[in-house]
Amino acid sequence: NLGLRYEYLSLPRDAQLQALNSIADVPGLIEFRVPKTDKNNFAPRVGLAYSPEFGGRIGRLISGKRGQSSFRANFSISYYETFQNLYLLNLPPQFQQEQSAAVLGLTANFLQNGGVPPTPIPPNTIEDARGATASFITDAVQPYNMAWTLSYQRELTPGTLLELRYLHTAGRHLPVQVRLNGGVVDNSRLVIPTFLTNPTAGQLAGRPTLGDVGLDIVRDENGDVVANNRFPARLGSSGFAGSVTSFEPEGNSVYDAGSVSITRRFANRFAFTGAYTWSKAIDNATNELFSSTVNPRRGQDAFDLRNERSLSAIDVPHRFVASLNYETPAFRKYNGFVRSLLGGWQVSGIFQTQSGQLITPQSGIDSNRDRDAAGDRTILNPNGTPGTGTGVFPVDINGNRLTVTEGGVTRFVDASEGDSRTAAYVALNPNAEYIQAGLGARANAGRNTLRTNGWNRTDAVFLKNFRFGGEGRYTFQFGAEVGNLFNQRIRTIGDYGSPFFVNQNDQNGTNQFGIGAVSFAFPDVTSPNFNDYSVGNFSGRTIQLRTKFIF
Repeated sequence: NLGLRYEYLSLPRDAQLQALNSIADVPGLIEFRVPKTDKNNFAPRVGLAYSPEFGGRIGRLISGKRGQSSFRANFSISYYETFQNLYLLNLPPQFQQEQSAAVLGLTANFLQNGGVPPTPIPPNTIEDARGATASFITDAVQPYNMAWTLSYQRELTPGTLLELRYLHTAGRHLPVQVRLNGGVVDNSRLVIPTFLTNPTAGQLAGRPTLGDVGLDIVRDENGDVVANNRFPARLGSSGFAGSVTSFEPEGNSVYDAGSVSITRRFANRFAFTGAYTWSKAIDNATNELFSSTVNPRRGQDAFDLRNERSLSAIDVPHRFVASLNYETPAFRKYNGFVRSLLGGWQVSGIFQTQSGQLITPQSGIDSNRDRDAAGDRTILNPNGTPGTGTGVFPVDINGNRLTVTEGGVTRFVDASEGDSRTAAYVALNPNAEYIQAGLGARANAGRNTLRTNGWNRTDAVFLKNFRFGGEGRYTFQFGAEVGNLFNQRIRTIGDYGSPFFVNQNDQNGTNQFGIGAVSFAFPDVTSPNFNDYSVGNFSGRTIQLRTKFIF
């Protein structure tokens, strides 16, 4: 069969409001206008099915009789919507503002004078408009997916089916969160080295310091930041002060999977399915929004997505699922008590196990000085103990650990302070696999390089049917749904493979921004809870009873 579909998605109403900010235009660099729509979304589909009847011993084994086997193949392109959040979060400053009494000059008799005006007050100068601009809406480019599938199905016995399947998908123009006003990274200036043991003055002779490469943080005598020397902002020279967040259609993904499944249809009171999938998923971005702490929503350098290409956060190389359904016989030859006690039982269960989720170990600071710490990765020690992380401390040109005296008290300088005297960093734990990249150091660890714990789980449903009345006209059903039948304390992120953080209050009412293995501490290599599953909330067995009257 052949098919061709055309899709056109009109522009969301509020996206047109971007034109209100045209006063902030920089022709040839960034222009705030009504975004264009995507008008070339053709989606062809091709599919075929063939049921052979081969000759010969091997041929008959493969095909069986006519109708006992089939080969299927198809190709399709499909488009999907860009969800509305990506527009609503990027409204221009003329329509998205925070106002206060002080800003409006209404500190006296604020409420008596009507409080905050019901309509926004737009910036009326180029400088004000650019200074207030926090986002940008690109022209619409609809993400799409290309999928190829090939499958072979063979009836092994009446009611039992074997299927072998291959699937390949390729996603294109996926939205990627980018700060257009991020720093212009110059890798030639990320030259501060990291050592496993304390270097000597000879090893550091002639090397530049953090101040020499102009990536330090300058403080006054009170310790207050005077200048945060980072790479220049891409739009900063034009007067843009905000991050200017945009969702660029630059993401791509590839997924390949092979699977084998056996299905036995319900017969003789028993049914069974079992499926194993081997797969690999690769992409250059996964999360559009801040939905995960362990997989950053922005890249280490959002303008170099080639360096972000890796196994995806959703890569699950191995997954096996089996389910069954069994009913006890009616025991018609026995007396009513035996039939009532042993008959009418139904047992259903599902077992599943899979590989753990990949996460990105993070330095927790703006290591590459591009004004964004969200995706900054670490330095990989290939000889380190797998799954361990460590922070670093800065040393001067003579190899001495940096100190600072404040209020008559001397303390060590932290790697995040950006001291201009920093000539190198030293790992606090030389045996760690992942080492924090200090300010001005170049991370070499890839994205999504640490696989968290895999998991397995068994759920079951037990039902008992009591039938009465003529020919079992009425049925009273009692059942129990059991989650995590064997009461396993599944030690993985989110307790069940979830990559999401959770906002939750503890018993004292204190907000916990992230719990257990999905907190900020889990991917931060400087945290004592890095890759630590002992601090999570892990659920055990759950049982839910139910009754039903059927007539």
